[in-house]
Amino acid sequence: MSARRDRRDRSRSGSAGSPRAPGGASGRRRSPRPLLASIAIAVGVVAVLVVAGLVAQRGGDEPAYVPVARSDASGKAWGVVGAPVHVIEFADFQCVFCARFARETEPTIAEEYIRSGRVRVTFHHFAFLGPDSVRAAEASECAADQGRFWEYHDLLFLRQRGEGSGGFPASRLKSMAREVARAHPGFDAERFGACLDAGEKRALVERETAEGRAAGISATPSFLINGRLLQGAQNLEAFRQAIDAALRDR
Repeated sequence: MSARRDRRDRSRSGSAGSPRAPGGASGRRRSPRPLLASIAIAVGVVAVLVVAGLVAQRGGDEPAYVPVARSDASGKAWGVVGAPVHVIEFADFQCVFCARFARETEPTIAEEYIRSGRVRVTFHHFAFLGPDSVRAAEASECAADQGRFWEYHDLLFLRQRGEGSGGFPASRLKSMAREVARAHPGFDAERFGACLDAGEKRALVERETAEGRAAGISATPSFLINGRLLQGAQNLEAFRQAIDAALRDR
């Protein structure tokens, strides 16, 4: 009798000798989801901190502006007046190859030819890559009114985002002017902004672009080296050969 009752009791409550499932008296396993969620949150926090650190190191999402000293710079020209070789550069501030020339090739030309008094460079606009190209060119002319064309020129090519990128809205151009003002006390960013808003440099930019077309310019960057055309993305050696030839022929 007692044996049958013991079997009935065991059938109701489960085998007395069977081990309990982990997770408590109910026998249900604890869900791993809360643990996975905690890990995901921790990983996300670390990622945010890493990105924030990188942005802080870079000073935001823009490369840092470091002013370049230019001796014998006046207006949009750079070099000794009366230098035996005169280079007229036609460029667009959205042109990727123009930026490459400004950042990589021109500094060596400056060291080898401009600072020694053998070459003088004059910048002309060839703003043909859309409205942002024209707007950036206008902005550089507004900076030129305060004697800071080359500083603003360098900043435009440093911050360039490429053709058709919409990288030069008026708000961004004015922000760059404030950077120039911080680096060069006396530069009036408010005056710059008023100049840009008025559109008073548009005719000048359009005129220089038309002069480039009349001279046979069809791509940027292009250069007239004592009147001889050197067009497109040329390497440093091509410039050396062209300038040396002009020096021999003078």
